[in-house]
Amino acid sequence: MKSCSWLGDLQSGRFICLIVMLVFGCFSITTTCLLVRSDKRTEIENVLTLHGDYDEIIYNIGIGFENSLSSSKMVNEIGLYYELGTISNENETESFKAVALKDEISEDIYHMTCIRGGYPKKDNEIAIDVSVANTFGIAPYPGETVFLKLYDSEGRYIETRELVISGVFKCSSNEALGGWTRCPDFAFYDTNTYSMPAVFFNPSNLDTWHCTKETVFFRSSYAGGEDLNDEVSRVLIDSGESCMGFEYNYRRNSGYSWFAGLGIESEETISRNDIDEAVNDGLFKKDFYSAIVFPFISMLVIVTEVISLHMLSKNIIADRKERYAILRSVGMSSKRIIRDLVIEMLAFGFTGAIIGIGLGYGAHLFLVRVLNEKLHLRLYDGI
Repeated sequence: MKSCSWLGDLQSGRFICLIVMLVFGCFSITTTCLLVRSDKRTEIENVLTLHGDYDEIIYNIGIGFENSLSSSKMVNEIGLYYELGTISNENETESFKAVALKDEISEDIYHMTCIRGGYPKKDNEIAIDVSVANTFGIAPYPGETVFLKLYDSEGRYIETRELVISGVFKCSSNEALGGWTRCPDFAFYDTNTYSMPAVFFNPSNLDTWHCTKETVFFRSSYAGGEDLNDEVSRVLIDSGESCMGFEYNYRRNSGYSWFAGLGIESEETISRNDIDEAVNDGLFKKDFYSAIVFPFISMLVIVTEVISLHMLSKNIIADRKERYAILRSVGMSSKRIIRDLVIEMLAFGFTGAIIGIGLGYGAHLFLVRVLNEKLHLRLYDGI
């Protein structure tokens, strides 16, 4: 009896070791994969933030034009921001353009991501660019309270208002032409220089500003810059509206295609559907992490797992040698013994894999959340 008990304890120990090995292997590969995807997804979001996530944009057109545009078969999703006017601090150091995004889909398509906080949800909240905070001497953190002067689109003073910063974004860069990472192609060739939005309000402020203009941007499943420009021209003519200008978003197209490795050397354009599909498929330009680190860690784990599992399996079979001999003596075929052993191993393997993947998934989400909170990062989970 003592011998049987000892053998049972030995078997239990080996199977526990088997599950632990499987859990560790699946956990390691899952977390490594998700961390690489998280890094890539964050970089993809940065590319789209720099260039916008729209296919076409129409600047400064009469309010309500999006209704005319929505009838086009080439247009899938429409977003817009209202051209409110300008805003300055009490010392009137410098004026910046103020706008209000219509809704959340507009925030998503325009894709000017807040690096801290978010877009305003109340009428006394604003989101500002880092350059605005530096110019006005404002601490670039949500919750700061400031007094700012409001001016309409004609430069007429409206009022001075106490405002709370809900979020901080970054659309300016020392390396970018004119300091702005995203601006119209015509901005530097027209006497009417178009400035980038630098302060975002909530749409509840529209009555205060008495704005009459909006900037419309949309996504299209049809990939073709010239054709989309022709379509916008047609809708403009039919509606009788005039705008400051419009353009196809080649910058997002080229920036993303370079990053994801899609058509980088071709003249073909890509649509939003191509981007979504690439993101879902995990496509991205190969770098040190994706080309070296992940394959190396994966191969190291897999080789270690295979060798360990092979040794464990041999030991388990050796421990059961007497039992298998008894089963053969009572008529059980060797094929059935092998089949039962394989099923048992697969059951343990499946259990260990599910537990390992689940733990890896949870650990990854926890790690990203902690890093974002503690280091004030904006990492995406990559899932």
